[in-house]
Amino acid sequence: MWRRGGVPRPHRSSPRSRRRRQCHGRDRGSHQGVSDVPKLRSFIAIELDRPTKERIAGWVSRIREPDDRIRWTAPATWHVTLRFLGDIDPNFVAPLRDTLREQLRDVPPFRTEWDRLAPFPPGRRPIVMALHPKHDADLRILAAKVEKALAELRMSRERRRFNAHLTLGRFRGRAPSPVPSPHSEGAPIVIPVREVTLFESELAPRGAVHHEMGRVVLAG
Repeated sequence: MWRRGGVPRPHRSSPRSRRRRQCHGRDRGSHQGVSDVPKLRSFIAIELDRPTKERIAGWVSRIREPDDRIRWTAPATWHVTLRFLGDIDPNFVAPLRDTLREQLRDVPPFRTEWDRLAPFPPGRRPIVMALHPKHDADLRILAAKVEKALAELRMSRERRRFNAHLTLGRFRGRAPSPVPSPHSEGAPIVIPVREVTLFESELAPRGAVHHEMGRVVLAG
């Protein structure tokens, strides 16, 4: 079942969203190209409910230390990205909605456990501090279904390997040295996955603001 969210107003507070930009489209001859219609900077993600955000916020407040190298993000922005889309035409929202609904119609709801706060991506130049899952098999299956839906709409394939993470903070400027050590919690945070949401990400001076454009409720 798809529950429609209101498509955001064409007016954008950020000048960047007013530019004419290359967009993704269903058909290369009709939807792609330069258009006068403001594009929507979009992504597909798992949205967290309020109780889950409260549990994560409480957990993070107990373990994090004051560190001016990290800008911690607000719970309102927390989500698990399945696929970043970039700039899309508003007319692409409806076919995307229908194709996602078709691809996900047999996917049942599931639960995931998250138990480790660590820099992401791993290595010497991390960008964010993120929460990581104990196991990600179900998340990978879901992301693959989303990717298949996008392939049907002739969108270019994501070349990077899907790596589930939940961004909680961003490093200011260059990556810190030494890189903060991972932290594990004894009792994992359970994140239920019941639906997939299509968001617009509006760039603003104080950070991105996310507008829901619709969601697919998983089977069952």
